Amino acid sequence: DEFLGFPKSDPHGDPIPDKNGTFAKTQFIKLIELKVGESGTITGVSQHSSPFLKHLEKMGLTLGKHIQITDVTDFDGSVEILVNDKQINISREVAKHILISNNGKI
Repeated sequence: DEFLGFPKSDPHGDPIPDKNGTFAKTQFIKLIELKVGESGTITGVSQHSSPFLKHLEKMGLTLGKHIQITDVTDFDGSVEILVNDKQINISREVAKHILISNNGKI
């Protein structure tokens, strides 16, 4: 544990119990639940397949990244987000598997 810096979560954002077996309480919502103008920090994923994780990494959507919802397309539910001053469009399917710690509106 000390070698790893006593992490509170694994690489997918799932909580790691402490030495007593206690989990830290984590509050999150799915990215798809955020409204235009709301923001948050990526804290985990609910889909752990290798292709999905590689897709997120390729887009720069990794744990700890701050995002803001800038648009949601009525036609297909795709979501436009701002991350690192860059606009990214993600599908509804991807957005429903990204877990966010919600910081509210900017």
